[in-house]
Amino acid sequence: MPSKLTAVSVAPPTEVQYSRGSIKTGIFKQPVAGPVRAGHYNLDEKRLERGGE
Repeated sequence: MPSKLTAVSVAPPTEVQYSRGSIKTGIFKQPVAGPVRAGHYNLDEKRLERGGE
């Protein structure tokens, strides 16, 4: 049975401060509105760079 992608959430790298310094993370994700083309190896990067517009 083929897989079905039901949601895409993305985040740009965000610098987070903590007790020993800082780190860049993409953990603070937001859902992308509308369809996103899923290729064989990745998602449509141009659409994701614009925040799903």
